[in-house]
Amino acid sequence: MVKREYSIVWIWLSVMHFINDFITSLIPAIILVLKYEWNLSYSSQGLLTTIPTFFMVLPQIFTGHLADRIHVSKLVFTCMFMLGFGTILMGFSYDFNQFIISACIMSLGASFTHPTIYSITSNQYTGVETRFLSFVSAAGDLSLPIVFALTGFLLKFLGWRIILLCYGFIVLILSVTLKYFTSTIVVKSLPKYDLKSISSIFKRVFYPLITLGIMVACYRIILTFTTTFLSFIGFIGEQANYIFALMLLIGAFGPILMGLLSKPGHEGRIVFLGLTLISAFSFMIVLSRSYLSAGILSLFLSMVILIILGIWPSIYSLISKSSFSGLMGLTYGFSLTFTWAFGSIWPFIAGLVSDVFGIEFAYLIISLLSIIAGLIVLKFILLDKHLQTIK
Repeated sequence: MVKREYSIVWIWLSVMHFINDFITSLIPAIILVLKYEWNLSYSSQGLLTTIPTFFMVLPQIFTGHLADRIHVSKLVFTCMFMLGFGTILMGFSYDFNQFIISACIMSLGASFTHPTIYSITSNQYTGVETRFLSFVSAAGDLSLPIVFALTGFLLKFLGWRIILLCYGFIVLILSVTLKYFTSTIVVKSLPKYDLKSISSIFKRVFYPLITLGIMVACYRIILTFTTTFLSFIGFIGEQANYIFALMLLIGAFGPILMGLLSKPGHEGRIVFLGLTLISAFSFMIVLSRSYLSAGILSLFLSMVILIILGIWPSIYSLISKSSFSGLMGLTYGFSLTFTWAFGSIWPFIAGLVSDVFGIEFAYLIISLLSIIAGLIVLKFILLDKHLQTIK
């Protein structure tokens, strides 16, 4: 009976994550169309994802606290309703400024999602949180190839505004449906902690926090510029969306494989190895852009995406192990606010660099950031080993 209850928790959190990431990835999925319709520079493309992302991440300390105190069904309804309403407003937008304002409203709804799903998963599956964080994380990752492929296909027949309106109304309907089904979830009773406990958590979570922030930066750059890069190296029109969708589909298997194969206590080593490979593949993209075929470059990109998504749950696991059950939502909320705020500025920075040096230099930024993150994780591993030796 307990196992069945846990399965229900995992399933509905995964559905929520899938819908959230589908909607929040719509801008990268239509960014090529917006680029040509509004004659956008690379830096303007970066702003299209940077500004709404700030509105998604800044409230997450507050929404993370709510995840510790309010039943998940109420949070699911609020999140889904605002996602749908904001998407509808995006569909009614007729210039760049209107679109960004509407996207910010949509992003406010998304601010509820990640603190909620990760805190509840960590609390419900204590001891095996890496595995179930991987599964819940994979649901969001799986939405990305679907949104790129489906939207790319629909763009051949419908305008992007009609597509967004349809998506928005569907999510409004799902907000009521998911509220009904999640109302039966039994959430564990959580203890309360004082300010001293909160302070100690933030000291312990420092290194995983910085690492996650850098990974978010790399991922946001990839989401913002990969379809543009693919069109630059020879994939025309909707082909770029389809190829990127395939890359993301391959990447979605990363967290699933890591969840099945990873062993408790090895998260730091896994993240360090992953960051080393990300840096190497990204650097090869920059070096060989003029010499290798579009297919080989796409393969390198696929490996970068696969590894980023694969090590993501291990970083979340390091964060959850630094917290207490009664403060898990607040910990994730603070972590996600800091890391996504930090990461959201990097598409704009990468856009500025690409305007000057070329689109491939966005991946040089990813390579350099991954090296820095790898050194931080190595420091964390050595420090953790030293503390265990003292004990």
